[in-house]
Amino acid sequence: MIDVIQSWWHSEDIISPIPGRIIRQVTDFYTDENIIPFNISSFFVELKVRSRFKGNELEFIQKNDSHKKENNLIFINLGNLQDWPSSCDDETLKHVRTEVEYIDIAPVLEEVNFLKVLKTSYSTSFIINEYIQPEFQLTVPLGMKLKLKNNTSTNTTNSNYNNDCNFVEMLMEEEINNESSFTQLSLEKGTFQMYFDKKHKYYFLIDEKSYGAILASMNDSKTNLKSIQVYYNIVFQNRYWLVSLFPILLIVSGLLNVFSNPIENLSNFNLSGIIIFISFLTFFYSLIRDGYELPINKKFILATILISGFVILFPQFIKSILI
Repeated sequence: MIDVIQSWWHSEDIISPIPGRIIRQVTDFYTDENIIPFNISSFFVELKVRSRFKGNELEFIQKNDSHKKENNLIFINLGNLQDWPSSCDDETLKHVRTEVEYIDIAPVLEEVNFLKVLKTSYSTSFIINEYIQPEFQLTVPLGMKLKLKNNTSTNTTNSNYNNDCNFVEMLMEEEINNESSFTQLSLEKGTFQMYFDKKHKYYFLIDEKSYGAILASMNDSKTNLKSIQVYYNIVFQNRYWLVSLFPILLIVSGLLNVFSNPIENLSNFNLSGIIIFISFLTFFYSLIRDGYELPINKKFILATILISGFVILFPQFIKSILI
């Protein structure tokens, strides 16, 4: 017997060097078996399975799921069941809590780009295909945040559910008599946000009515809860727009200096300009080293930094070319 009691989902998006998503799924089971089948709905790498009871890694074997070709099926070896605590309801069953972590290398992600130089935002989604606790977590890339949007009603199967959260939309997919229907789920207002390793991390709660609908679907023999689909949009923080545009401002200010002064008044040793240039170059390098995402292509920003440096360091040369 294997009875899934609850599951927590932790998702972290990766944009560069290639798109990906780190998934951590913590699941509670009641079981009297030491081999647990577990579905992972993605193409993945770096799969790790841990015991949340002792913290040690658990052995597993990966096999294809012939019934669900889009899924990967792994079998987790729990080892000696006597090492696990007994369940609260039945002493013959053991309470098992596992943590499965992997990198999804094919996330559903749509970027908004302009001429492959300017990247304004991206929209994405992921699917929860098991019974979920009323809370889940999202972590976004460095330099980015969840996009605010207006609370507008969405035409869904059940219009009683209104999305109270400004960030995330959730749809519950159910199957009745081989026909799928979608119900919009609501999230509690006032989601909690914190910084985790300089990244924005968001905690969400599914509201009581929507969570009741999930439980009802799980317990209804006529209904098959296929999945819960989570949609959200990510944009850049305002300060990193300023960082991306600052080298262009340096070029403009340097050219204004060239055009507004006669050549004999221009000095090739502009101490304040050199300090600003070196400081920004050092700052930009630290952002690249730490893995920050920027709205303008990093190679383009580097090119504008070098151009601005040339304009600042050699105004007399530029003036002589222009006149």
